[in-house]
Amino acid sequence: NWMRNFDEAFFFTKKIKIFGNKSVSTSKEINKIDLQFFPEGGNMIAGLPGKIAFKAIGVDGASVKVRGKIIDENGKHVSNFGTIGDGTGFFNLNPKVGVSYRAVLNDGSIYILPKSQEDGYGIVVNNLADRYLSLKIQASKNLSEKPFYVIATSQNKRYFQGKFLFGREKYVNGNKYVNIDIPKNKFPSGILTLTILDDKGKAWSERVVFINNQDQLIISAKINKTKLKPRSKIAIDIKVTDKNGKPVETDVSVAVTDADKVSKNKDDSNILTHLLLESDIKGTIEKPGQYFIDQERKTKWKLDMLMLTNGWRRLNWKKLNTIKQDSIKKYTVSKGFTISGIATSKSNKPLGGVTLKLVVKSNKSLNLFEIQTTENGRFSFNEINSSDSLSLAFNGLDKNKKELDIKIILDKKSKMPFKNNSKASVFKEDKKYVQVATLKMNTDSVFDVGNNLTEKNILLNTVQIKGSKKQPKTPSLHGITPDATVTMKGRENTNFLNVLNTVSGVEIKGVGGLSPVVTIRGGFNSFSLSSSPLWIVDGVSLPYGTGGNERIPQVILDLNSNDVEKIDVLKGGRAGAFGMKGNNGVIIIYTKRGKASFYKQKKVPEFKLQGYVLTKEFYIPKYNKYQPSHKKEDYRTTLFWAPSIKTDKNGKATIHFYNSDIAKKLQIAIEGISINGFIGAYLNTLGQ
Repeated sequence: NWMRNFDEAFFFTKKIKIFGNKSVSTSKEINKIDLQFFPEGGNMIAGLPGKIAFKAIGVDGASVKVRGKIIDENGKHVSNFGTIGDGTGFFNLNPKVGVSYRAVLNDGSIYILPKSQEDGYGIVVNNLADRYLSLKIQASKNLSEKPFYVIATSQNKRYFQGKFLFGREKYVNGNKYVNIDIPKNKFPSGILTLTILDDKGKAWSERVVFINNQDQLIISAKINKTKLKPRSKIAIDIKVTDKNGKPVETDVSVAVTDADKVSKNKDDSNILTHLLLESDIKGTIEKPGQYFIDQERKTKWKLDMLMLTNGWRRLNWKKLNTIKQDSIKKYTVSKGFTISGIATSKSNKPLGGVTLKLVVKSNKSLNLFEIQTTENGRFSFNEINSSDSLSLAFNGLDKNKKELDIKIILDKKSKMPFKNNSKASVFKEDKKYVQVATLKMNTDSVFDVGNNLTEKNILLNTVQIKGSKKQPKTPSLHGITPDATVTMKGRENTNFLNVLNTVSGVEIKGVGGLSPVVTIRGGFNSFSLSSSPLWIVDGVSLPYGTGGNERIPQVILDLNSNDVEKIDVLKGGRAGAFGMKGNNGVIIIYTKRGKASFYKQKKVPEFKLQGYVLTKEFYIPKYNKYQPSHKKEDYRTTLFWAPSIKTDKNGKATIHFYNSDIAKKLQIAIEGISINGFIGAYLNTLGQ
């Protein structure tokens, strides 16, 4: 949510290939070219020679080749230009004061170059050397007699700052200049922004460069067999080290695919290209992996052209100040999701200034929140962190703590406003993948229940099964026989705490008061410095007291006695099954509906809501033991996928899975990031 304060160009996006049986109509403007020019440093400065980069792309966002010439406003030929790689190139230009320039392509189309500025700094960067970053800086006449500053920042952190003066002995084309060499080991790997400021601290020019210190994780993989047989068990050993060969204990993601059906190109995006490159500059980067293959001069040059085009920016301090003042705090940092809305009476009158309680229950947690509604009845419960399906129950209390009949209207979940300006691409159909995908779909339709019937299926007549429904008995938790059990049958109008107080060894003081406390004889948890027992409601553990706090949790106090079915009490050794938390004993409450039903006296507004989605387990068949499902042909294209494989202290891990019926060679992709922030990516084909 915080990212909404900034440029949408930095939102994460990914194009998904979709293949179908319908043709895709192409744009009528397929031959139209978008040609943009990017002066190094941000602006063309009159009288200062500089480099002008350009980028040419088609309507689908892909690069195109162009050639042409640069002419001035009088039609005089100034320079030639043409793409060198991925739609990019550059030419040198020394703009004159008050003169405009145009680019004329060989097909006759005309594009206007940016206007030159009278004042400013010119910057030429050489990033091809291994150890040093070289800068040549010039200035217009009124700035050349004053000192200036150069700062270098990466990920909003400053790594270099220097104050400089133009020397009298260094000139180029009659202009003073300053040479600056900065060691690259001062900077972390990734995007580095160089900014030039005058003696007053005003920023005039920026240039983006990429630093690659080759400090990535070294990942390798070795397969236990070269010739792959159908449904054979496969083991792959993984090893992760730092650049010096020292083992790295970390988490990596692993994907193994049938290399003949689904293969990833080494030039494609990965965690390395995304975190170090794609997330920090605008626009689509074609084949981002190509910039990390090696440290050859050609690769460095192509990467610098990318910085000059996609990484180009022109400073607009007036706009920047507006952003800081108007929107920098418009969206807050998300510390969880929010449940908000309005509380009203049954007659739709907003209930302002009432105490609103919210019970949020999932399969693994039970939490109680409490706030005061605003004058117009609005409420907002923030920082809720729960997963899977959630049950919400609201309860309203007036100033006298008397229950109210309330109606809750939840706000609709707002969608993230996102302007997707990228046009859909027409992909070349991957015939091998489409063929095996179709084969798999046809196979599934035969074997899987609920799909279309074929001649191989036999439709059975409807069978009705009749019987009497038995009321299930609520078993004791984990099969542990409790030391004592009390039931609430016939005691529905009795406070269940009073009933619990009759159990031998259980002492509850202050029942009916604001802060009743409970202890079980002989309990003291040295871990929490408390003698409070562990409370469990329908399998959900509640926070226990610390530092001598034996107060009964508010969730328990709010529980309606009419909803309680029975209570188990565990002491001593039986309570020890719950570890340190059970040292003071355990009190287990079972409700009649299998979930805590709070505030039953009034009709409680209840809702179902989806929390954070749980990770789905990736299915891998196991052919070591026969199953009826193994009759189905195995045409999987993805054989193994795991989002988190942990390497040991030696940097090693091993994965096991079974081959499909058709895979002859495998492609394995491994990506990860260490606790120190070093990134690594591995892509290779294994097998015969």
